[in-house]
Amino acid sequence: MEQTINLKDIVGLRSRMYSFLSRAYTRETDVAYLQQIISFIPVLRKLGENTSDEMYLKGVEKLIERISSIKDENEYIEELARKFATIFLNVSPNNVIPHAHPYESVYLSSNKLVMQEQRDEVIEFYAKHNIGIGKDFKEPEDHIAVELSFLSMLNEQVFNAILENEMAEVQGKLEAHKIFMEKHLMKWVHLFGNDLRKADYDGFYNAFADLTMGFIRIDYKFLVNLISYSNE
Repeated sequence: MEQTINLKDIVGLRSRMYSFLSRAYTRETDVAYLQQIISFIPVLRKLGENTSDEMYLKGVEKLIERISSIKDENEYIEELARKFATIFLNVSPNNVIPHAHPYESVYLSSNKLVMQEQRDEVIEFYAKHNIGIGKDFKEPEDHIAVELSFLSMLNEQVFNAILENEMAEVQGKLEAHKIFMEKHLMKWVHLFGNDLRKADYDGFYNAFADLTMGFIRIDYKFLVNLISYSNE
């Protein structure tokens, strides 16, 4: 029974973590999300106590430094809005400021364009698990925010299956999570993350690049070990 409770808690935390990361790339940071970040820092620190992943730990440290240095909240939010437009929407004078493409297709398709076969593949994966994206989000389905949100919702399904003691369903969803990471997210998140670091050399999104890449590595190792243990 205790193992079931622990797994439920871990899955719930994983869902929250993916949702937290997804929000950073969905739209500009507002007051509500900034407050969420501040309230989430103890969770990030707690997770850091249980990992040696240097990238994740650096991301937590950088984020805390950025948040601690805020002098005027409104000015900082305005600055982050400008950065979001520059980095993700490529809105900058003469395109001279580096940016990061938040789409799997741009990094993995042969022609480096959006709306390619990678987008079609993730749509099929989402549909298989009865997960869609909100109608108010107009970006392609292989956007980093959507892929992270999908994994958050997939973990919600795992959480509910644990509550119902449907362990075969739990196993199947965890396997699906691992496959999605291998076929999609882990193939390009490091490329996106490296571009994001360059685009925001020592800032807020640099911290989120490290957090995202580090957490995905941590979570993949967790999944591999959990699935291997379950199959014994």
